[in-house]
Amino acid sequence: VVRRKHPPSTTEEKSSVLRIANAKVNAFVRHPNGRHKSRCPDFGRFLPLILLSDLPWREIKEPFVDELLARNARWIVQTHPGMKHIQASERFHPSPRADRSWGPSSTGLKLTAFQIRFALNLYQWASNALPLPVVDAYQRAGNRRLIIRAMYDALGGRPTQEMLVMFQQEAKAIEAITNYSQFFGQVEMPLDSMEVQTR
Repeated sequence: VVRRKHPPSTTEEKSSVLRIANAKVNAFVRHPNGRHKSRCPDFGRFLPLILLSDLPWREIKEPFVDELLARNARWIVQTHPGMKHIQASERFHPSPRADRSWGPSSTGLKLTAFQIRFALNLYQWASNALPLPVVDAYQRAGNRRLIIRAMYDALGGRPTQEMLVMFQQEAKAIEAITNYSQFFGQVEMPLDSMEVQTR
């Protein structure tokens, strides 16, 4: 008699997806080799995993942005081949170099900032959209994903007017970004809180 395995239940599938998301995000954050393009080839596919991960953005942002900027170097050098090597004078006056490198990478950085802002806003939107006792119960359980899921269930996937207004404001602010300082502010890494290094 051949016994067939039952197909995985929805709960098992969700659990499996969450395990995979947590494993990939943890590997990316904890191990520099996990950030290599062979392990994480597509940031567009990696970003949704951040939403599913148990790790907060404050632990993810530095390695994520470091890798993002490293990958953008390719586009910068294609546009400005002379920037492949750092000149001696640029070690002390890096601003012109940053200004020149912004243009070739601005579109990708703005798209990434937009995705990150959306992910960061979801929890706040959910907290505002749900009744306070529901939010309190989920907060006590310590699971932010459940609050977001409850928001989508309660609203039938439709945004509130408040969400639409905030979404539009954020989109306009990101579209107006003209330099790295503004980009870092949008992804919650203000330059005054960072140690700037020249490699």
